[in-house]
Amino acid sequence: MIETLFAQRLDDHLNELARHYSRSPNTAKAVTYLHLAGQQATGHSTYAEAVGHFTRGLDLLRKLADNPERARHELEFQFALAKSLRFTKGLGAEETGRALIRARELCEKVGDDTELFAVLQGMAAYRQVRRSDSNAARELAEQLLALAERTNDILDLPFAVGAKVLSEALPVKTREPAQEVAPDPIFRRLNFSSADSTGVSF
Repeated sequence: MIETLFAQRLDDHLNELARHYSRSPNTAKAVTYLHLAGQQATGHSTYAEAVGHFTRGLDLLRKLADNPERARHELEFQFALAKSLRFTKGLGAEETGRALIRARELCEKVGDDTELFAVLQGMAAYRQVRRSDSNAARELAEQLLALAERTNDILDLPFAVGAKVLSEALPVKTREPAQEVAPDPIFRRLNFSSADSTGVSF
C-alpha cells in the first residue's frame, strides 16, 4: 500500500496520498489526507493550494453518510477554507462569507461553543469589512458577548465587549452597495483560532 511505502515520511507525501485516495473508492481516507494536505499548505502560506484541497475535501464529504461525524469534518473543512479564502479572495469576499456562514450552521449543529466563538469572530469581521449590514454586525456582537458570558471565557470576553461597543457605533444600514474597507482597529486583533493545529489566523 502507498501508506506503507511512505510510512516513515508521510508528511513529505501528503499531496500524493491525497491525490491517490481521491481517485480511489476510499472516500474516508481521501478526506483525511486532503485535510492534512490543506493544513500543510496553509502552514506553508500556499493558500491557493490549500483552497483546492479543502474544496475537494468538501466535495467528497458529500458522498459520506450524513451523521454527526461528517458534520464535524465539514466544520473543520469549512472554517479552514474560510481562513485560506481570506488570503486568496479577501476577508470581505462572498466566498469567504459563505464558508463562514456554513461553519456557523455546523457549529450549532454539533454543539461546539469553542469553535462557534472563532467562527462568529470571523463573521463579525466579514460584516464589518463589507459594511453591508450594521444590524447583522450588532446581532453577531451580541451573540459573541452572550457566548463569552455563558462559557465564562474571561479571555474572549474583552473582545466580545469591544465588538459590541464597536457594533453600536456603526451607522444604520443604508441601501448603498457593499464595499470592502479596512477593518476598524479592534478587529485587527482577531485570531480566529480554531481547534485545528494550523495556527493560521485571519
